[in-house]
Amino acid sequence: MFRFKFLRESLQLTLSISLRSISTVAPAQPPITPTAGYLVSSHGFSPDAAVALSNMSSKCGVSCIRLDSIMALFKSYGFSPATIACIFTSYPKMLCSKSEENIKTKLEFLTSSGLSGEALAHVIGNDPFILTRSLEGHIVPCFKSLIKFFGSSEDLVALFLTKRGSWALRNFSSAMELNINTLRSFGVPNSSIAKLFTLRVRALSRTPSEFRAIVDEIKGMGLDPSSMMFIYGVCSCAGMKRPRWEAKVGIFYKYGFSEAQFKALFVKQPSVMNSSMKRTEKMLNYLMNDLGLTIEYITSYPVVLMSSLERKILPRLSILFFLISEGLIKQTSIGRAIVISEAEFARFFLLPFGQKRPQILEMYQKKNESSNLLKPQPLAS
Repeated sequence: MFRFKFLRESLQLTLSISLRSISTVAPAQPPITPTAGYLVSSHGFSPDAAVALSNMSSKCGVSCIRLDSIMALFKSYGFSPATIACIFTSYPKMLCSKSEENIKTKLEFLTSSGLSGEALAHVIGNDPFILTRSLEGHIVPCFKSLIKFFGSSEDLVALFLTKRGSWALRNFSSAMELNINTLRSFGVPNSSIAKLFTLRVRALSRTPSEFRAIVDEIKGMGLDPSSMMFIYGVCSCAGMKRPRWEAKVGIFYKYGFSEAQFKALFVKQPSVMNSSMKRTEKMLNYLMNDLGLTIEYITSYPVVLMSSLERKILPRLSILFFLISEGLIKQTSIGRAIVISEAEFARFFLLPFGQKRPQILEMYQKKNESSNLLKPQPLAS
């Protein structure tokens, strides 16, 4: 009876495994159509990209002759097959509409304006939406306005090549120049305004009245317009709607911050407002209720709110509490120790005591293995 039961369960297990194996077999690749095969052999597309492009051209009624014309246009400006496929899979309407001449005119303008070769392919490949914008109504005014600010096409191209830099071209609006003038009227230097282009260029596309309100608010918080922190403050405020901003500020009030204390914290580190509400509350709850840190400490070292609890603070505390228990450091060392750089933490707390207590080096090496870390106990009052 036992043997029969064993065999039956073994059979059920084998069948179950077999069925799972069948269900996880990769689906067969779709057959390559003649058009897809042509794109692979004649234009160097990968099979997957060729199939996707072939399907789109079939839906739009695009012939191989027209595909040849489109491919030749983009290749003449230095675009690779992979980049071309990315452009049309992102915006298939460009393939379906008979707009080669329109696209060519835009590529000609961008090239003549200094955005050419690999730089052109990089910018358009990362943000194909730019080619859907009006040349005379959007792209040309954008270049004229931004070259006026940056001073040269080389500096403007350098902006486009930065991460999210092409947003300046994608999201340009007539309000941008007015908003730049608003910042200048407050005494914000051009170097800080240029930084705003790379941090949150969409802020400059706000309506002039909205943007002015943001700048007024940041100035009212006590930030100095000549400081780069002023731009970080503008980025934080422009990155969310008013109700969300007030809800985030409300979390600090919930944990006992006064308006003056919150402003002092914000002036030192405006980016604290970029964290989610859930994360902000989690950090304040741990730092104040579990660890016993004061509002004055957090206001003095607001960067602690931006540190990773699991990857930085808890691993350091495991070392610090061990050193305190061994009588090697005082409890007052904790405040600064959780905000200093990695190199400073090693110099002040790991290297001096590593020879006497070699286990601390092993403990710290496992800092990313949360299961090996004991959650530190609250500080004694």
